[in-house]
Amino acid sequence: MSNPTKPLARLMHDLGERVKELNCLYSISNIVEKKDISLEEILQGTVDILPDAWQYPEITCSRILLKRISFRHPVFARPGGNSRSPYW
Repeated sequence: MSNPTKPLARLMHDLGERVKELNCLYSISNIVEKKDISLEEILQGTVDILPDAWQYPEITCSRILLKRISFRHPVFARPGGNSRSPYW
C-alpha cells in the first residue's frame, strides 16, 4: 500500500521552489523599476538576488558577464561543478 502523504510532500516542496523563483522575478522587477538606476546597479542587484531562487541557495553563487565586465555574487567562486546559462 502506498503512502498518500508522499505525493503531497513532493507537491509542497515543488510549490515552495516555484514561490522562490517568483519572488526572485518580483525582486528583479522591483530593481528595474527604480528611477535613475544604472545598468550596472541592475545587473549587480540581479546577481545578488539569483542564488535565493535556486534549490540550494547556501551553496549557490552567481555571476553575470556583460562584454568584459563581471558582476559577481559576494561569495562567487568557480568550483569544479557549475551551471552555465549563456544569454545573447
